[in-house]
Amino acid sequence: MNSNKKTARITGVIFLIAFVTSVLGILLSGLSDPSFTESTDLLINVSANSMKMRISILFDLLSSASVVALGIGLFASLKEQNKNIALMGLSFFVAEAIMLAVSRISVFSLLQLSEEYVKAGAPDSSYFHTLGQLFVHDSDSAYLIVQFFYGLGALTFYYLFFKSKLIPRFISVWGYIATAIMLAGALLLILDQFTAGDIIDWITGIPTGLLEIFIGVWLIVKGFNSSAIVSQSAKTDIN
Repeated sequence: MNSNKKTARITGVIFLIAFVTSVLGILLSGLSDPSFTESTDLLINVSANSMKMRISILFDLLSSASVVALGIGLFASLKEQNKNIALMGLSFFVAEAIMLAVSRISVFSLLQLSEEYVKAGAPDSSYFHTLGQLFVHDSDSAYLIVQFFYGLGALTFYYLFFKSKLIPRFISVWGYIATAIMLAGALLLILDQFTAGDIIDWITGIPTGLLEIFIGVWLIVKGFNSSAIVSQSAKTDIN
């Protein structure tokens, strides 16, 4: 029982780390702010905030690592329920982490471009601005793919949580609903119904963010349902 409680607490801590690093990465980059990215002074803004953006990249890489750790923790906790489905969820989380890390290449390119732009004396050349907007678009597009991989992995793990009863089922149902809202928002972005960073973009992500905080704290304080663990162990012994 003590090892299961420790596993639950570690998983809860990783949930919170993944949430905090993800939010800090988004906020510090400034790329979620349309007034920042759509400005004609985009490259000047990037150059002026280069240190914050570099720190945001570090947080994104930490977020990427924490997503992998979270996937491994959830797989270890839920594999007794259905190993193949748990492995699928882990695969989605690993794909999310890889995509998030790779997507930061566009931000590095944007930083380099802004430095060259300032060195050149901020010339009124359209190709500088075009390239800048292209790097921003690449970053946004990659983040949409990140959201989809996260959504698929989250739905998989919440399904196993619902079946196993390791956490109260209302949390799993909340997970289904929050993830569905987030995926719907990503789909609307792909269909160009609103712009990344708009208020609706933040709104569709709020239920998921609140859930990650709640489930993280829940696992740290309450841990997994001990009766569900006993039931799973009994089934394993019978098998």
